[in-house]
Amino acid sequence: MELRHGFEGEPMTITAVAKELGLSASNARRIEQRALGRLRRPLQPIPAAGQAGGMRPTTRPSGDEMTRVRAILGFNDVKVLAYGRGEEATVIAVTEGLVVLTDETDLAVAWHEIVHGGWNGETSTLRWDFLDGSGASVKLSSPGKIPEVFRSKVTESIVATKTVPVRGGDVLIAGRVPAGHLADADGAITWTAMARESADLNDPETRQTVVKTTDSLKKEWS
Repeated sequence: MELRHGFEGEPMTITAVAKELGLSASNARRIEQRALGRLRRPLQPIPAAGQAGGMRPTTRPSGDEMTRVRAILGFNDVKVLAYGRGEEATVIAVTEGLVVLTDETDLAVAWHEIVHGGWNGETSTLRWDFLDGSGASVKLSSPGKIPEVFRSKVTESIVATKTVPVRGGDVLIAGRVPAGHLADADGAITWTAMARESADLNDPETRQTVVKTTDSLKKEWS
């Protein structure tokens, strides 16, 4: 904001600011809009010591946060299920998945894309893992109902599972259903396969077993 509006010199264009800070122009513009949104918020009086009705933790996203949520999801009719906050991130659970807002970037994760994860109360951390082995986590000082909604929605996205013994271990085959705007009109199921222990999905015999089992499950659930 100092560079953009010339608090200590001449005002700079958003392109010049982005170059100065090593950011893309779009990221610089997003940060500027976020800062302006915060500046527009009215200051709340701080109750005196012992005064009833002290500051309560925020339980709903702000207007600025909802604008960012709609932008990353790509639609406007967003239903918020839960809201949590931390020092470095804000997490908003919606019908379709999880939206994480930070000062650096915004991201969205669909419920049916999460293989496993959950809330660690000791570290106040929410973690989730994907099929490819990658994952992410976020620390929340005020988790709200995020832990409960996370567990419920991930579980709801699983309609069928089957463990298949193969060479070196086993493979977990799961049928997942996208929710909300991500769901197909005909309720199509997305089928995934996750190798466990030393199982290898590239092994021809394992691959054949997985394909055969998945085809059988597709017929059963069609």
